[in-house]
Amino acid sequence: MKISDIHHFNSGDSSTVVGIGKFDGFHIGHQYLVKRIIRVSRLLNSVPAVFTFKNYPFDTILSLWEEKLEAFKRNGIDLCLWADFSEIYKLQPQDFLDMMRRTCNTSGIVVGENFRFGFRRKGDISFLRRWTKSNHIELSVVKPVVVHNKIVSSSEIKNLIRNSDFRRAALLLGRWFAVKGTSVKGRGIGKTIGFPTINIDLKNKNSPLKEGIYACIVVYKNKPLKGAVFYGSSSTFGLPLSFEIHIIGEKITGVNEGDIFTVIPVKKIREIKTFTTVQNLVNQIKKDIRETEIILNSHKLDDVLKWM
Repeated sequence: MKISDIHHFNSGDSSTVVGIGKFDGFHIGHQYLVKRIIRVSRLLNSVPAVFTFKNYPFDTILSLWEEKLEAFKRNGIDLCLWADFSEIYKLQPQDFLDMMRRTCNTSGIVVGENFRFGFRRKGDISFLRRWTKSNHIELSVVKPVVVHNKIVSSSEIKNLIRNSDFRRAALLLGRWFAVKGTSVKGRGIGKTIGFPTINIDLKNKNSPLKEGIYACIVVYKNKPLKGAVFYGSSSTFGLPLSFEIHIIGEKITGVNEGDIFTVIPVKKIREIKTFTTVQNLVNQIKKDIRETEIILNSHKLDDVLKWM
């Protein structure tokens, strides 16, 4: 897949069918839209392409730039064009579309039914229909995907994750929500109280995942493991925000700084608490681990992993 800043792209003699959107999370609605891009591109003998934002002022995001690129490539997109939101958000709808036509040699455009564009979202589907008709460009408008009477959207999925409804979020994403990170050196406090942890530096620091204690499936070196995860700041020990994994049932050795871990939250066990004594904390951790085992034993790990 070719990746290009739209301001420096030259399509040459090739025409493109471009799907436009933020594609945050690449959920089942996005997947359906990409299938339409590929179908239309074949009909028009054009390159299947997307235009999206590399940087966008979200408070929270479901997927990092690299994850979006991988999703595009995996689903058959040949060209990803991008811009930073700050570079083009002041373009009027007409100017934005003229830029797309001029730069991409656009033969077709694919968008969702609720698509808005241009400065202050002035452009809508009616405007787009008039423009594509006058410029002899094929327009394909994709209806929203609906699951359980709810339109699938990135904002809905973020709300589900904030509320720890990971199973429903998985239905909308088409896979289980996961966070990734690299192992870093911790302070070793977990080991001193009998529960060693692996400290993780999360790649997505703007994830919608809230602080708390979670039952998780942890993937390390392609092996699924059961884990209880602490995500938050410890007032008991006066420590800053951290993401720590305690592996259950197996002892893993040879973990090096920089090793990659994928963590799939299955259920939130509880909120972060302050404990007056270390022994009270230890007793609570034992309860958390027992509950984590019960939760994860009720899930087939392979069934979760095949959704990743």
